[in-house]
Amino acid sequence: MGASGASGKNLVLKLENANLIGVITASTAKHQKDAIGAEDYKLLGEVTNTPSAAVNNGVILTMDKSTWTVTGTSYLTSLSIGEGSSITAPEGSKVTLTVNGAAKPIKAGATYKGNIVLTVTNG
Repeated sequence: MGASGASGKNLVLKLENANLIGVITASTAKHQKDAIGAEDYKLLGEVTNTPSAAVNNGVILTMDKSTWTVTGTSYLTSLSIGEGSSITAPEGSKVTLTVNGAAKPIKAGATYKGNIVLTVTNG
């Protein structure tokens, strides 16, 4: 299921004719307690997710005639920006894209793979 090259560990998301405002990202999950015993079984599903680079799971995003307004740092492993799609920042901010640490232009028709980071800054 999902995009070519995707495995069961990846989050695969396809935006089609969509307008999304928010963050799409890999994350690190941390339980409320480091060691959860039988008496704390209800805490198993209680985790805090912090945006971070993918470690053992990817985030694969394909955009088709869609707009994504990025509101915070987002970590992806594959990004395809189809024709008619755009990535923007909220008014008064700008979004930048790096792939494996190198700045890249955000443009329709492009596909990026690697350690992708979208960062939002004021101004």
